[in-house]
Order: sequence, then structure tokens, then C-alpha cells
Amino acid sequence: MHLYWPVIEPLLVSLGIFLFSLFIRRYLIHPLLRFLKALTEKTTFTLDTKLLAAIETPLKLFVPLIGAYVALISHPAIPDDHVVLHHSLRTAIILLFFHVLYNLSSTTGVLTQRLVSQLDDTLRQLLSQVLHMIIVALAFTMIAKEWGYDINGF
Repeated sequence: MHLYWPVIEPLLVSLGIFLFSLFIRRYLIHPLLRFLKALTEKTTFTLDTKLLAAIETPLKLFVPLIGAYVALISHPAIPDDHVVLHHSLRTAIILLFFHVLYNLSSTTGVLTQRLVSQLDDTLRQLLSQVLHMIIVALAFTMIAKEWGYDINGF
């Protein structure tokens, strides 16, 4: 066992870091979200409820994402040049940010409902779909830019 310890120890440290991020999500983020949901249910307006629903999943994914990133960069087998990991983390954060925007732009979302409250439901759905396409295109261009592609043509 003593012979394998230098190989196993960094794996256990990285695994511990990632498991700690899952612990944070389970025992800090989940209760915080439950508390915020209880608070928003007591209010009379729906903007806060929709905003919380839009950020709930990305927030739940953000903490383990950071935990995985820290676990990977702390592992000695990963090269010190963390360019791919940095780009991957930024890409994931961009995706989570645009996931929130995508959720907010649904037909019952905050953005669409506020912008086109007097319009017909069919037109609201059309505008919501156009807004979805714009959000996806912006996310795609930002990710392409992050990975070093020339986005001037877009």
C-alpha cells in the first residue's frame, strides 16, 4: 500500500474537493433555494418566482462545476498549462448564463411577458422563439470567441 500512496493520494484529494462541492450544493444551495422559494411564494407578484425558477438549475450546476474545475487543476497529473480547462470552465459558465436567459425568454418568462404583454398569444410565442434563436446564436458566438475562432463573420 505504501508503494501506491503517491498515486492514490492526489486522486483522493481531487475526489475530496469534488465531493465537498457536492456537499455544498446539497447542504447550502438546496436549502437556500428552498428558503428563497418560500419567500417568493409569500409575495403577490410573480416576477421573483419566475426569476428564481430561471436561475435554479444553473445555480445547482454551477457549484459542482467549480468543484470539478478546482479538483482537476489541483491534480498533479493535469499539465500546469490549464488552457483547455480554463476555456472549458468559461464555456460552461457562458452556457449557464445563457441558460438563465433562455429560461427568462420563454413564453411565460419575464422578458417576453413584459415586452409583449398586450399582444396575441401566437405572436408572443413567435417572439419568444425568435428571442430563443437570438440567445442561442449569441451563446454560440461567445463560445466560438472563447475558443479563439474569428467571429467577425457572424
